[in-house]
Amino acid sequence: MPTRPLTGTPFRPAAEIPPLGHEEAYRMGLVQAERFITLLESLGGNDWSRPTACALWDVREMAAHVAGAAEGYLALKNFARQFFSRELKKYAARGLKGIDATNQLQVDDRVNKTPAEIIAELKIIAPQAFLNRYKLPWLLYKMPSYLPGLGFVRVGYLTDLIYTRDMWMHTLDICRAVGREMFLTPEHDGRMTALVMRDLYRGKGHHLKGKNIVYRLTGAAGGSWSIDPQPAEADPVVLEMEALDFHLLASGRLPVQEALARQLVHIHGDNTVGQTALEITRVSY
Repeated sequence: MPTRPLTGTPFRPAAEIPPLGHEEAYRMGLVQAERFITLLESLGGNDWSRPTACALWDVREMAAHVAGAAEGYLALKNFARQFFSRELKKYAARGLKGIDATNQLQVDDRVNKTPAEIIAELKIIAPQAFLNRYKLPWLLYKMPSYLPGLGFVRVGYLTDLIYTRDMWMHTLDICRAVGREMFLTPEHDGRMTALVMRDLYRGKGHHLKGKNIVYRLTGAAGGSWSIDPQPAEADPVVLEMEALDFHLLASGRLPVQEALARQLVHIHGDNTVGQTALEITRVSY
């Protein structure tokens, strides 16, 4: 059921969200790696076998994937093996191709590692992986790469943002799996949300051109943004939800109808327009 429109809701056009700078990306990555490792160190024995939002992985396997992603940037041979080796062919029989095969290879490489060994590995390699991404040769950094939802982007966009966003999202995944509150700050996590909103505007904004859609995301990682900077419609349709639930929705972990049924999202204004906006709220993580 739609609710009455919200009036006077302050918001910022998503078009005005500044892009992630290269220096900022390096600092953000180090912060996220430290938070991820701190979370892992706090887990108890039973936590590591709990299922996660990624159906193939429990918590230990998810941590193994994050370690494997870091290992891929320690040396060119590591990257080549993870993305281009013949080893990936064996995953096709399991229905895993492309990045899914790479991710599973990272997990399988650590099938015999204990949680303590995965944590120890991350402490060593995660900072170096972010440094290597930061020092990526400029010509490679500028090369185009295809990203679903955004089209062709710079390789540097993947190394600056997407790998950190992936680690951030898996931090949330593990917190939800073990029933922990995620440590959040507006400076770090609010910026992460704003960058997702920026991608949503760039990738899907044309679908909502002229529509006065406002995302009102609550909590320390939240904020309020409009999609079309010059909407044709006067009254906004406000999609209100907690910021972490927004990330679950935007990453495909939370179906729209489930979010509505559980009242995790509230549509203020035109219900049809609001549901249309929710259906296209998808971003690469």
